[in-house]
Amino acid sequence: MESMAIINQKKPHVVFIPSPAQSHIKCMLKLARLLHHKGLNITFVNTISNHKWLVKSGATSRWLDGAPGFQFKTVPDGLPDPTSDQEVDQQTQNTVKVWTYLGTNFFDSFLDLVGGLETPLTCIVCDGFMTYTNMVHAAERLRVPIILFWTMAACGFMGFYQVKVLMEKGLLPLKDESHLTNGFLETEISWIPGMNGIRLKDLPEFTRFTNPTDPAFKFLLESAQVADTVSHMIVHTFNELESDLIKELKSMFPNLYTIGHYNYFLTK
Repeated sequence: MESMAIINQKKPHVVFIPSPAQSHIKCMLKLARLLHHKGLNITFVNTISNHKWLVKSGATSRWLDGAPGFQFKTVPDGLPDPTSDQEVDQQTQNTVKVWTYLGTNFFDSFLDLVGGLETPLTCIVCDGFMTYTNMVHAAERLRVPIILFWTMAACGFMGFYQVKVLMEKGLLPLKDESHLTNGFLETEISWIPGMNGIRLKDLPEFTRFTNPTDPAFKFLLESAQVADTVSHMIVHTFNELESDLIKELKSMFPNLYTIGHYNYFLTK
């Protein structure tokens, strides 16, 4: 009979890379758990601060840490070591500083981490908003496929993806802050596939920038455009909810998959 170690070596091994925000982490954990239940090896990569938050909340025990084939790994995030539970909670909200640090350091930290894994890496599932850390290049270097996971509804992803077109049409960035209140956001947008008749104010709030050099604006724009460079994507929605938009997105990105009703799948 084969040993458990040999059996695990033969299983596909998926590494998850969430964005360092609690809602993104929770969403990706659910998909990681689902794939683990389907027999895949899972490594879930988190920043040190966010992992401490998971431990504090009890989520690591609920999400199978220590179960055969499921493990959590951490990378530095540039934040000081917290001395209290309150500091753990505060640090998980310091997203701008963490994003800045990861943009410079995550690539090398990730490659070092992968080099120390016991089972060969098969695939990377990366949060769409972590592509600024050059994870597509990392996947190419490791010679493994990468799947982008957008942890939002299809309308949210399409809203971010269309920012480039909105800029070309002169609608973004906003000329000044008066555009937030003078009715400009009521401007109807008629050309976004599957989203006919929506207004500027219906797009994700994070698109309402007035400064085109704002690092956050640049980050959102570039992250969404990376979708053009990968072969597979997952969107956190389901066909019955956004059928028209999903149809349009699949015409643009043929290997796009939807995942919803996690609890339904986890009980099957």
